[in-house]
Amino acid sequence: MNEQEQSLIDRLYDKTGPGASEAPQTTDAPASPMAERLYGKPDLDLELNQYSAISDLRKKYSAGPPDAATEQAWLTEVQTRYGQEDMELARDMVVRDKNLKEMLEKTRLGNHPEVVKIMIALARAEKRKGSK
Repeated sequence: MNEQEQSLIDRLYDKTGPGASEAPQTTDAPASPMAERLYGKPDLDLELNQYSAISDLRKKYSAGPPDAATEQAWLTEVQTRYGQEDMELARDMVVRDKNLKEMLEKTRLGNHPEVVKIMIALARAEKRKGSK
């Protein structure tokens, strides 16, 4: 994905810019077809609010990846909050979506507590449905 495509996706999910009042307010809406065309059909069933949360983090750290101390603090927090099984579920979910995995590796946001929380929630939802 080039920078122009990523910028368009960012604007689609920008809650503060023009058209923000027109953005869907539900938390269970799927990603827009436009985002899917640009991002690629995600392998994961991310909801709009989950796309937004990850996109917001990527924007926040667009100037550069977090420093080592920040990454260590995130890792400590998620290890304290979640068990080994949940951490493995999160990793398994990320591996399934090539574009997401690539972005998380590039930005070094994979251990961010919000990203881990989203991936665990997706994995648990799939388990409840009997998937995987």
